[in-house]
Amino acid sequence: MILSTLASLLATGGLLFVGPAGCEKKKAEIVETSPYPPGFALAIAPALNFSGSSDVDPVKVADTFASELGSTAGLNILPVNRVMAILAREGKWQIESPAHAVRVARQLGCDAIIVPALTDYEPYTPIVVGLAAQLYVVPEADAAQTGAALANNPAKSAPDVANALSPRAQVRTVYNASHADLADRVKKYGKVRDADKSPYAWRRYMLSQELFLRFCCWDSGNRLMEQERQRISGAAAGDEE
Repeated sequence: MILSTLASLLATGGLLFVGPAGCEKKKAEIVETSPYPPGFALAIAPALNFSGSSDVDPVKVADTFASELGSTAGLNILPVNRVMAILAREGKWQIESPAHAVRVARQLGCDAIIVPALTDYEPYTPIVVGLAAQLYVVPEADAAQTGAALANNPAKSAPDVANALSPRAQVRTVYNASHADLADRVKKYGKVRDADKSPYAWRRYMLSQELFLRFCCWDSGNRLMEQERQRISGAAAGDEE
């Protein structure tokens, strides 16, 4: 089960700060660019629910994650209903293992799949969301090169099973709306959205379950992509040596 691969993740964390200054600069800093080459396609699986809460809708979490990750310029996100269609044909509701994640991604014809998971969920003020996410890349789709280039070179595209069954990137954070440092980050996030149209301004992202989850999904997705940027940049530097 994918639960075993998430177990080690639950002991780790870390937060990425985005510090905008000035209206135009805020937008420039919060809208990231894809770390992948053009045409790289990414799917989001329904969320696993380890929170113990029956209020969690796994598909809605996936849709929210996909929507927020879709703000990354140049990133090609497949509709979540396509993932659900594959799972429905198998008689399943969720991803059951790393191998299953890669198999579903292959059936979708995409290059990678993200499996989110709710580890904590307290919908009442102050809202608490524990969110973990793992990214699996199909062996043929090396993130540093286009899928087409690899397909034309069988020697390079030979499946690396060991790497495929390990998450390429992973994050885990417990977001607690009562924490002052988190409030500062939500404020920066809200100010580049439509928060000014509400009498609560950016604070509505701290008071609404749906909007707070949006921030959590955006932050987790952004951190996954930052890991990929660093990994791909490091691989490119190594190739040049």
